[in-house]
Amino acid sequence: MSKLAVIILALSGICPSFVLAQASHVEPVPQCLAHFNDSHNWMAYRNTCNVTIYVAWIGQNGHLSGSAPLNAGETTSTGWSSTEVSSAGGLTSFACPTSYIPVDANDRFVTSPVARYFCKYRGY
Repeated sequence: MSKLAVIILALSGICPSFVLAQASHVEPVPQCLAHFNDSHNWMAYRNTCNVTIYVAWIGQNGHLSGSAPLNAGETTSTGWSSTEVSSAGGLTSFACPTSYIPVDANDRFVTSPVARYFCKYRGY
């Protein structure tokens, strides 16, 4: 099939399966994530981009973990107070495009703070 035919099919909504294929790994989107303390003094995150993202977080001590999808402009609370976050050594956050999850160098979901991570397609 020619490139032109694929483009025409894609624009018309008749997409061959390979046009819809997702990349298995993509770069993280940390620029879409802002952190702040909410009205209860809990650590919270806001999606600052115009796309849905998936955010995960974990304390520097390996505790206080959680995750949530965030629509554009949406916020979520970690449920952890600033005192708890401070006691945990702070939080490391991981932001990926929707349908992707943060993975470490071994291609496993992040379960501890890591300096470098990737976003892996989760298939739904």
